[in-house]
This record gives sequence, structure tokens and C-alpha cells, in this order.
Amino acid sequence: MGLRRRRIVRSIIIGVFSVLLAFLLLAPPAWLFISSIADLKDLLRIPLRWIPENPSFSRYAGILFGQGPESEFRKIMANSLYVAAFVTVICVALGVLAAYAFSRLRFPGKDRVLFILLFSYMLPPIAVIIPL
Repeated sequence: MGLRRRRIVRSIIIGVFSVLLAFLLLAPPAWLFISSIADLKDLLRIPLRWIPENPSFSRYAGILFGQGPESEFRKIMANSLYVAAFVTVICVALGVLAAYAFSRLRFPGKDRVLFILLFSYMLPPIAVIIPL
């Protein structure tokens, strides 16, 4: 097999795998969106259809414009954003102070504390949460 033919076969194989990977990565978010606009009958139908017969954006309208049980969404989202912003500011402020202390000050046990701190970043969060 010639060099040109090998390159063509290789590019075809890479293209097929790329399309499969793209489908595997994009199918779940696409299904989430489709199931959010589909009626329950469309979701339970056999054989399953990717495109619903009667799509409805009423759930989105309820969340955005405060109709029905979703009317609290704006207040809940604003509260979450306030808490996240406050926690972020506090963490950054404490992190800057700690980084300055580790970089400029000399104190006993500095290397051990820094090692433990950096080692804890390498652990997955669930490994730190379980013992608590």
C-alpha cells in the first residue's frame, strides 16, 4: 500500500472516530434539551423519537417569566449567585494572604504545611469529603 493510500485510510478512520466521539459527547445534552421541550407521551413512546411531535417551551416560559410552580426560580438563582460571589471573594482573599505568608515568611513547619496543602489538591474531592 502506498504512502498516499495509507494517509487517506488513516484520515478516514480518524474522521469516523471523530464523528462517533462527537455523537457520544453531544447526544446527552441534545437529549436533555429534547426531553425538556417534549410532552411526556412523546418521551414514553416506543419506538423512541428524537424529534417530538408537539414541542412546547412552556417550561422555559414558566421559569423565565414566573408562571406556575417555577415562579421562585429568579429569587432562588439570585440567592445562589450572591452566596457564590461572597464565598469566592472570601476564598480569594484568604488564599492571597496564605500565599503571601508561604512565599515571604519563614516559620517552623512551613515545608510540611505547604506539602500537605499541595498534596490535598491532588486528591479527588470525594476522597477528602468521605472522612468528614
